[in-house]
Amino acid sequence: MSGVSANEGFLQRAATAWNNFFFKPGDPTTLGLMRIVAGIVVVYVHVAYTPDLISFFGPKGWADNGLVSDLRKEYPVIMVPSAWDQPTTNFEAPLDREMRRVYFRWIMTLPKSADQRREALGFLESLPLDPAHSREGLVFAKSLIIKPKDDRLRQTSDNFLLISREEREQHLDALTRKEIVAADQKLIPRYMLPLPLKEREEIRQKVVVFVDALPREPIDLLTIFAHLDAQALIPLSVRDPRDPRSELQRTLQFLTEKTDPADQRARGPFLPDDLKERQEVLDYLLKWSFDKRRAQGQGIFIWSIWFHVENPTTIYCLHFAIIGVMLMFTLGLWTRITSVLTWLAVLCYIHRNNYVLFGMDTMMNLCLIYLTIGPSGAVLSLDRWLEKRRAQRDLERLRREKKNTSEVEAILAGPRPSVLANFVTRLVQIHFCFIYAASGLSKLKGPSWWGHTAMWYTMANPEFSPTIYAPYRWFLLLLSDHRWLSEVFMSIGAVFTLGLEIGFPFLVWRPTLRPYMIILAVLLHTGIAVFMGLTVFGLFMMVLLMSYIPPETVKRWLELGEERLRPKSNAPVIRQPVGVN
Repeated sequence: MSGVSANEGFLQRAATAWNNFFFKPGDPTTLGLMRIVAGIVVVYVHVAYTPDLISFFGPKGWADNGLVSDLRKEYPVIMVPSAWDQPTTNFEAPLDREMRRVYFRWIMTLPKSADQRREALGFLESLPLDPAHSREGLVFAKSLIIKPKDDRLRQTSDNFLLISREEREQHLDALTRKEIVAADQKLIPRYMLPLPLKEREEIRQKVVVFVDALPREPIDLLTIFAHLDAQALIPLSVRDPRDPRSELQRTLQFLTEKTDPADQRARGPFLPDDLKERQEVLDYLLKWSFDKRRAQGQGIFIWSIWFHVENPTTIYCLHFAIIGVMLMFTLGLWTRITSVLTWLAVLCYIHRNNYVLFGMDTMMNLCLIYLTIGPSGAVLSLDRWLEKRRAQRDLERLRREKKNTSEVEAILAGPRPSVLANFVTRLVQIHFCFIYAASGLSKLKGPSWWGHTAMWYTMANPEFSPTIYAPYRWFLLLLSDHRWLSEVFMSIGAVFTLGLEIGFPFLVWRPTLRPYMIILAVLLHTGIAVFMGLTVFGLFMMVLLMSYIPPETVKRWLELGEERLRPKSNAPVIRQPVGVN
């Protein structure tokens, strides 16, 4: 019985602690301060958009309406594989768009049936698994169709021409000669030298068929061979003996096989035999580098007012109206409405142009979501000021009518504690801990953090760091001239960043350590703002960090500020004797 009682006591204490942590009524003063600071930064960000508003969000901006429409309607929804080493695609297209276009144009010329394509690409299937030998085989095939115009050390794509039939026969004869002489060894791959004559003759037949299936433009040929050569160097994980062992073999699988419904390895779908369907598949691959038949769906479910407004004058009018709503949210006017409108407006800017999306936008979105849910306008706002004015009038009326004034006096006494205020504050705190934990633990995967060089990569990057200022450049040169100083500085920075981001989610919950953790986090984001130029990102992170400041502390700061701003009276202080009533 004592064990059961102990368990019941533990569960009851746990339930009580859970209820007090999340659902105990809390003071919304901290949320009010967060709203003011976040609102100021939100207004600043969107005012900063104004000079380039049409370039960012106009119909012919960086991401024009056509591109955005394609993203919304056609972007592939990719299923996450069940294994870490399992590829998400069935075919790896060239990364460069022009290379992709040339490569797909060649694929469209391949035979309709899979058997005929297998015969045309038989030489590629006969290449050995060793990447070096595969590359030698591809170089040999390339030498049967093109050659450089001269013997310069660095060849450009326009310095190649087609070889003559006689030159091709010279290479092929060297391959199938019964006794290979020294001169022949320079013309054929090394791995073919010890092969029997019969196998070399089979290779000759396959390579001739393969070369005949290629285009006749030297630049196109260089593009195709460059991609095949790169694929031969990429190994793949093998789970089944029939699985491809390199990216080149996976490409051949896509080009030469038929989809087998009984195959449980989910390797397909493969290249269609129907030319119209093949063209549709390759067009989608050209645009998105993904086979649409393998996608779970298409399109991104986003909405923005900028998808539908195209007139520049209307865009500017709407933009300034949105800034007006953001100002009302910052001042706390009609906060329950303007907070929602501000959040939706921010999403409109984010959804319209992903090219300007950055970590700052993510943190801004998070801040506004929580400030929209919580009663951020209940204090330090025009809503609170109007509420107090109404309550003051009601108090005077109730006193004249000699009615109960306790409810009105409670409103005037201060912001009422709210379960929602405490709940939202806890959500922000927990979310912040997850952000820090994910950031810190992900850094452990990078060798630059283990080698303590990550700080240098950020500080010396002119895209982010303030290298335009002479004192900053002097500091970088100072670190570069003194190895010991650089090592000490970089090591301290790396250890400080990792220790804070990984330790913060655990140590901040200790009341005695919380002020120090907040100060260290402020120092971290100040450093990020200085050395990486991510000032607005740092400000939004500090807004989230404010959730750990108790409302009592915020009130004490406000009282101190009010005392300093209050004009001092020059009237003499009249002291009454003790005991005089």
